[in-house]
Amino acid sequence: MSTQSFNATAAAQKLHIDFKTPGILQQALTHRSYLQGAEPTNDRLQRLGNQVLYLSVCESGVQSLGNQAQKNELRAYITKYTDTGFLAKQFDTLDLTDGLRFNAGTNGTPSLIKAKAFESIVGAICHDQGTKAAQEFVSSRLFK
Repeated sequence: MSTQSFNATAAAQKLHIDFKTPGILQQALTHRSYLQGAEPTNDRLQRLGNQVLYLSVCESGVQSLGNQAQKNELRAYITKYTDTGFLAKQFDTLDLTDGLRFNAGTNGTPSLIKAKAFESIVGAICHDQGTKAAQEFVSSRLFK
């Protein structure tokens, strides 16, 4: 995927995010398959974002379902909001596809790469602005 015309600063402004760490949004959008490690990838940010996402979804699930919710009800709630297809759709709403950097052939952008990019953006926000800001981003995007 080509990103020569992608402007990460403008994209962050559209999302109402003021990143302090230079290049962190572009790193969040760079899959490890891109240029075989020649540039920093989103692996670390994705792992961080995944954990923040799960924390946010679990907290929301407990609030929504109540303390008396059965284990399987909470599990279904978590699965709904952490599903690859669901996260890929959330990524699409961010309008950042032009910034994605990966090497996956010519069949379009796989859902898994989009889902991991969404998690990476959450991780970038957490790294740059803290857990609370990342959780607020997750809540504003997932629990509308």
